[in-house]
Amino acid sequence: MKNKVLVIFKYPRPWNIDVINRFSNYYDTEYLYISDYKNKNFTEIINETNNLIKSKSIDIIVFDVDYFKFINFFFIDKIHGRKKILVTGDDTDQHEMNSITASACDLVLSHCPLSVLKFKEKGHEAHMINFEISNLKKSKNQKDIDVLFFGVLTPDRKEFLDYIVNEGISLKNVGHNEHITGLPQNELTKLISKSKIVFLSCLYKIIAFGMEL
Repeated sequence: MKNKVLVIFKYPRPWNIDVINRFSNYYDTEYLYISDYKNKNFTEIINETNNLIKSKSIDIIVFDVDYFKFINFFFIDKIHGRKKILVTGDDTDQHEMNSITASACDLVLSHCPLSVLKFKEKGHEAHMINFEISNLKKSKNQKDIDVLFFGVLTPDRKEFLDYIVNEGISLKNVGHNEHITGLPQNELTKLISKSKIVFLSCLYKIIAFGMEL
């Protein structure tokens, strides 16, 4: 029998399904959106969440924290769970706040290897994870894309991408502006599977990693 996980998201967005799918590979996974509790106060949301955890015998609680002050140290500390996990997809300028929030958790999962090192330096257990590629399987696709970038296309990231293009590096850029939905999951998965290098953006830098799919 699988352990049960509750993922507490800020609000609905495309990235959520990647997180849900990843945990669903190993656990019975439930989720909720804080945005659905618009007419309830801090204490009421905590009580309803804990009642859900108790009624469904949930063991592990996952918290989506980036740029959302409501899911903070005090909120997480009052949520009942055998194990608590902080998930960050964009630690960037929120790292110091996230580090405080992480003190209420047992584990940090971050998209960025630099972010992971920073959490470890502060004494947190932390590991790198990329939810978007978690469901990719071995592929025989020809690697006809040299470099792929996907994600939010901020001005600093655009400056970096423009630089590598000007240096003669072949880049496929499928980035999107903030608050605009990116490519559908199936299209993005196909592009990743055909790419030699994929760029991850984090901590004001873009981290490249090779794909072995």
